[in-house]
Amino acid sequence: MFRALLITLTISVLILLGVLVYGAMKPIVISSGDLGQSISMQNPGPLAIALVNNKVCFLYIYDVSFSSMPGGLQQPYQSLSDLYYQEIRDRRLTFNIYGSAVGNLTNSSVAIRILEVNTVAALELQRIIKEELDRSNLSKYHPIVTDEGFTRIVGYAEQKSLHIYNKCNVIELPWSRMVVKISFPNGTTRNFIFIEPLFICNATSIPQQGNTHVVELCFDKDLKITPIISGNLTSIGEVVEKAINASHFNDYSTLKTVDLYLRNPIMNIILRYSYLLMLKPRLEHILRALAFLTIFTGFTVIHYRFRPYEYTFIARFARRLRQRIYRR
Repeated sequence: MFRALLITLTISVLILLGVLVYGAMKPIVISSGDLGQSISMQNPGPLAIALVNNKVCFLYIYDVSFSSMPGGLQQPYQSLSDLYYQEIRDRRLTFNIYGSAVGNLTNSSVAIRILEVNTVAALELQRIIKEELDRSNLSKYHPIVTDEGFTRIVGYAEQKSLHIYNKCNVIELPWSRMVVKISFPNGTTRNFIFIEPLFICNATSIPQQGNTHVVELCFDKDLKITPIISGNLTSIGEVVEKAINASHFNDYSTLKTVDLYLRNPIMNIILRYSYLLMLKPRLEHILRALAFLTIFTGFTVIHYRFRPYEYTFIARFARRLRQRIYRR
């Protein structure tokens, strides 16, 4: 009777341990999918602008909150039962960045990098930006820094980045038409008709909870954009130069016009979230099953030492099994 109890308990715990270990190695997927609606973030404007070599670069910093997304990402490990817990894996955050310009947009004429940093690094990055703005003193109205200052800012972000996503696909979309009414200091107003193609640049990150994303957007300096003063196409590099000169000479008419482009070269950022929701056994239950298996196996060995004749059927079974294996 005692022998049968020991063998039954040992086999039962062994099966339970196998199930738990298998579940830990291959968690059970109970839900997977994509967030039902995109999250639209109106762009707050660049924190730094610079002419870097043959590029005009804009720098943005923004946080992404996961509290409203499925799965409770503020608490990624939730208790589901006494044996299993719920875990979210393979989180993906896809950035679809929409922008506008006139000219032939290609992968070489525009580039976007997304750098993921923690909150402490983001605060320090904002301090460095303010320091470089005070040092550069290029514009009183726009966050324009020198190329050395911009390189220092981006270099710090690269140094502290947890992830860097620089593979960005540029997709041209249909042309759009927009009318903007601009008032001039002499009291006159003028309607500017913007007819421009849209582009979308998308990249995917694997976000960590509470981290901040830094976006670096660079255009070719000679990329032509919508007219700002004359009827001719103006390059984006000329826009920055006009902003610097207008700030020095207090040319408010030009400042109002260039402000449209320096505040919002990115029209919108659409974030889309995907995830896998899994069940995974708790580690303490695996350790308990392993401890019980050790105890029951030990008692079985001790019982065998004192009463080996009760286990002769095991020896016969093992002998017959070996014979069948050898015959095959």
